[in-house]
Amino acid sequence: MYDELYGAWKREKLLPELQPLHEDFYSRVSGYIKKLKESQRMIDNKTLKARLLRDEIENAKKFVSELLDLRFKKMIAAAEQDIQIPANCLTKEDKIIYSSAVDVAEIFDKMKMNITEGRSFDVTVRIEQAKTRTMLLRFTQEMPAVIGTDMKTYGPFKAEDVAALPVENAEALIRQGVAVRIDVGEGRSS
Repeated sequence: MYDELYGAWKREKLLPELQPLHEDFYSRVSGYIKKLKESQRMIDNKTLKARLLRDEIENAKKFVSELLDLRFKKMIAAAEQDIQIPANCLTKEDKIIYSSAVDVAEIFDKMKMNITEGRSFDVTVRIEQAKTRTMLLRFTQEMPAVIGTDMKTYGPFKAEDVAALPVENAEALIRQGVAVRIDVGEGRSS
């Protein structure tokens, strides 16, 4: 695992774009460091083996810390520039962080646009929407009740009904042509 961690750190440091990592990379690194620490407790601290183990733990911690920092900075930069990162470059944890970064970048862009146009913008509402990952919709036709990705029941809906649904469900309904997105707080002057 040490060689894999070192290689990942080195690639991330040398190359400008986010580098591919296996989806469970972080959990394996975490398990590796945990195992090293457990081994350290079972040996005499004054031995050469203990010193080598201490060095391996410290180096592993340094590499993973720098690797995480580098990856985070690249994900934030990609979100700010609206660059889509290939899925094979993201671990399961990275996907959540990147998704949140994209949400924050979009909120910031909308806030900037609204403020420069003299319109009010409620950042708190947008952050809460991003946290709950809901989208406000207006239905264009009747729709039976649906089970959301959050396992709650939504609907049934009539044409012109407005509702907030989990983003995944909302996007599917928009693609099906049964609803359109409503942007709250935009387009009206105060």
